Amino acid sequence: MAAGDASVFQHLKGANGPIQDWADNEGNDYTGGDGVNASRADAGRSLFLRDYHS
Repeated sequence: MAAGDASVFQHLKGANGPIQDWADNEGNDYTGGDGVNASRADAGRSLFLRDYHS
C-alpha cells in the first residue's frame, strides 16, 4: 500500500501504546513507525504556526 493511503492510518503511539491526547506528547518523535509518515516531512518549523524566523 502507498504511504499516503488512508486505509493504513495508525494512531500516534508511544512506549505505552496509543496516546490519549496531545497534552505533554507534542514533543515526542513518532517517526519510527509510530503513526507518522516521515516521507512527507516539511522543512518548516511547524505546519500549523506561522514561522516569523524566516
